[in-house]
Amino acid sequence: MRKNNNNPLRASNHRRSGFTPPLNHSLLEGESARQGLKPSVLPVGDSLLPLCVLVLLCLCVFVPQAQSEEVPPDQIQQSRKPALQTWEGDLLGQDSYKPGSIAQIEAVPNPGFTFERWEGDTVLDPEEAKTFVDMGDHRQIKPVWKRIWNIIAQPDRKEAGKVEGGGAYPDGAEVTLSAEPNEGFKFLNWEGRGIRPEEKEEPTTTIVADGDHNIVARFQNDESQDQNDQQNQDDQQDQQDDQQDDQDDQDDQQDQDDQQDQDDQQDQQDDQQDQDESEPEEQDDGEEPQPEEENEGEDSLPDEPQVPPDEPQPVQMTLEEALRLLDAMEDDEKKLPLFIVQPPDPRRDPKKDW
Repeated sequence: MRKNNNNPLRASNHRRSGFTPPLNHSLLEGESARQGLKPSVLPVGDSLLPLCVLVLLCLCVFVPQAQSEEVPPDQIQQSRKPALQTWEGDLLGQDSYKPGSIAQIEAVPNPGFTFERWEGDTVLDPEEAKTFVDMGDHRQIKPVWKRIWNIIAQPDRKEAGKVEGGGAYPDGAEVTLSAEPNEGFKFLNWEGRGIRPEEKEEPTTTIVADGDHNIVARFQNDESQDQNDQQNQDDQQDQQDDQQDDQDDQDDQQDQDDQQDQDDQQDQQDDQQDQDESEPEEQDDGEEPQPEEENEGEDSLPDEPQVPPDEPQPVQMTLEEALRLLDAMEDDEKKLPLFIVQPPDPRRDPKKDW
């Protein structure tokens, strides 16, 4: 007996277990004809789902993602020039770079604008305001801005002052603009559509919103402030010069005093040396050396050795004096040491009779 392979229960069990039985094309065609469907649009079940997942994984793994790559820090070069100021914003990165290097660029929008994207070749991330450019050749990069305010008021130079009051206003609204100069500058006038002639030179003005307005506040250098600054600088310079002159005078006086002290010391040394040299001459001229008196019957004692100051000095006495001293002393005193001078050797002096 033939088994019926078209049992719906068995087919559902096969699908749950992951097994797909072989298709019976004749049955499929008959079923398609019965339902009015074409065989080409008949769903074939879950057999293609694993294949689709595999294809997606391959695309995610093997397709290069250039935007996610990080630039090595040692290859990044930054511009040495100041930012390029435009009406929409400041641009950083415009400069000359070595071939093959990576240049860093940045767009900083002014109030009333937003950055949208970069246009140009080899921009690493065109959607980022701060990104990098591969400098394999000369590049022309253009920022794309979007205006979000209908009334934009800016100073002609950012370092000159600031302007307040710009924004997004409905048509017909009265908008007050104010300009405040920085130190060393003063407000000159307003320029732009909607400025009233009587308020053109006033730092505060009012306009009526009617479409887009581009208002510029112009400033100029404050000459009086410049003169005051110059005068202050001159005064400071004069004061510094005076202090330097005083210091130089003190140094000169100190050098003179030191030289005078050295000269005085040298003179004293010379006088002392002259005095020391003149004393022996005066002694030779005024005093005659007296001969030593020789007393007969007494012999001159031989030269005694030098005794250090901290040691007891020997007693200079004759033999008879020493003997009489011993007889006069008590027994306990005789134990004390005595220094007795020995008579000279008669062999050294045959004239003496000992």
